[in-house]
Amino acid sequence: MIRRPLAITAFLPLMAAALAALVLLATLQYHWVGQLSAGEREQRQADLVLSATRLGEDFDRELARAYLALQMDAATLRDQDWERFARRLDRWHERAPYPGLVRTVYLVQVSQIGRVGLSRYDAATRSFKPEIWPFELLPVRRRIERTYQAIFSQGNQVNVSLPLVDRAGPSLLVPVSRPWLLADQADGFSADLVFSDLVFPGTFSRCVRCPPELYDTPLLAHTIVELDRAYIATTFLPALVARYFPPGADSEYHIGVVEEGNPSELIFSSDATLDVGAFSSGDAEVSFLDITYDELNALILANDPRLEGSDLRGRIALGVLGRSGEQGAGEQGTAGQWRLVLKHRQGSLDAAIAALRARNLLVSFGTLMLLGVSILMLLVATRRAQRLARQQIDFASAVSHELRTPLAVICSAGENLADGLVHDPQRARRYGAVIYNEGRRLTDMVEQVLAFAGTQSGRQRYQLQPSDVRPIVEGAVQGMQLQLREGGYEVELKLAPELPPISADPVALRRSLQNLISNAMKYGGDDGWIGVTAQLVSTESGPELQISVDDHGPGIAPADQPHLFEPFYRGQLAQARQTPGSGLGLSLVRHTVTAHGGRVSLESWPGQGSRFTMHLPVRAQPRFVQSPAVEAP
Repeated sequence: MIRRPLAITAFLPLMAAALAALVLLATLQYHWVGQLSAGEREQRQADLVLSATRLGEDFDRELARAYLALQMDAATLRDQDWERFARRLDRWHERAPYPGLVRTVYLVQVSQIGRVGLSRYDAATRSFKPEIWPFELLPVRRRIERTYQAIFSQGNQVNVSLPLVDRAGPSLLVPVSRPWLLADQADGFSADLVFSDLVFPGTFSRCVRCPPELYDTPLLAHTIVELDRAYIATTFLPALVARYFPPGADSEYHIGVVEEGNPSELIFSSDATLDVGAFSSGDAEVSFLDITYDELNALILANDPRLEGSDLRGRIALGVLGRSGEQGAGEQGTAGQWRLVLKHRQGSLDAAIAALRARNLLVSFGTLMLLGVSILMLLVATRRAQRLARQQIDFASAVSHELRTPLAVICSAGENLADGLVHDPQRARRYGAVIYNEGRRLTDMVEQVLAFAGTQSGRQRYQLQPSDVRPIVEGAVQGMQLQLREGGYEVELKLAPELPPISADPVALRRSLQNLISNAMKYGGDDGWIGVTAQLVSTESGPELQISVDDHGPGIAPADQPHLFEPFYRGQLAQARQTPGSGLGLSLVRHTVTAHGGRVSLESWPGQGSRFTMHLPVRAQPRFVQSPAVEAP
């Protein structure tokens, strides 16, 4: 029976459906991952901007508390009651969460004639003492001088506007509250003198008919609260950054603070290895170091407990939109003196999201690929199981068929002898020969089946030892003499001189060679010639011994050659001629030669014959080899 390879036609619809499903899932997964990545990018960008904005607001809110807590009132300035201001400063240090934020406090007084004087608070004497303008505050002095010079050039009702926060220092420019108290001394000299009760400078008129003794009377005054830049960089900013961007190895962003208008000035960096160039741009940027009027008014209306004890009575809370700046009150001001820059560690948030998307796609497609491989493995396992089932059926069919014929002949001949039907001694000898031949055939078949079972289970053991090839080949031919003589075959034996010893199991190798000779007897043609050759051949992998068996038969069809060494496979010629055999001989030859570290090759020429060659490596070291379990192909 010809054993045909199992067709997988039945699996093609399933494979096509599974492949189509995988392609559809891959397409949907690609689009879904893209949408998720876009959503992730928007969410993370929004969270990043929100956190950065809150950080800036907390920074500015702390400045606003310092602004209100350290604002001097006109009565303190008029009465020179510096102890009152000292107590206010003490309360600030006691209640402020970041008391080191304030470095020192200056007092600026602008007289009726425009003279700008500076005093510095002395903690030792708890009073203000005259001071020469420090270099870092010269920009503030020029700003104040320009502002108050406008009084003389524009006359009465000049709208004074100074920023609440100045980059110099940086510093808070805090006007003295209730400025009308300063003008009481000029009462009666100017009916046009009007001041607004504001927490920031408002509209006022100067004294136009003041006596000389009032020329140095303060027209307006400011306290300059100089902030400690080093404290901000080493304590205040790191604390805020840790609050909104927890530090650690998993921190995703580099955080830096640069000065607006002077991007070469790096104020703070979360990574000391980065320079200012790393923060030229970022994924989120927020301006801060500014105070809004809304922030001041909100603190006044909320009665912030940290400002308890500060004189906030009489302050007018105005809902003024925008940031403070050099514009008039209520106008849009600057957007902050410093800029907070956040940059993702991978270069940008877009790059991080792209890398995340690539990882998600890789994982998703890897999962789909694993699913596809699993489907293929399931199909292969199913096909292998079917092949194994077919092999078991073939095994039972082939063995039962091959056993039936010799058993039937033996039983028939034995019955005739037992019944006394054979009286002629010559005929009895013929009956005996038939029984012997069929018994020998049955024995060979049983040995092949047992050998095949051993190779399949892995229990077949080979004792490899240094062996001379010549006795093995000659013994195999000699053991086949009876069959060769009965079949009318002649063996042409060619053994090269001085064949080297090989590591082999002589019994197993001799049996394999006999299988090849028996195969040549079945399919070798009618001329009765079989050639057996043993020679040493040099190959790329080293010298090897080649033992070949040739015949002059019709050859082997190309369609049969790939399957010829499969168990129970019977070629087209065997099927057509109904040649007896189990289809195990060549399979056993392949297993035996493979266990010896060699291989079996086949050459066939249509109409001229075939050649089977055992390629055995030349090595004489003794080894012990156990044949591995062989799966069904």
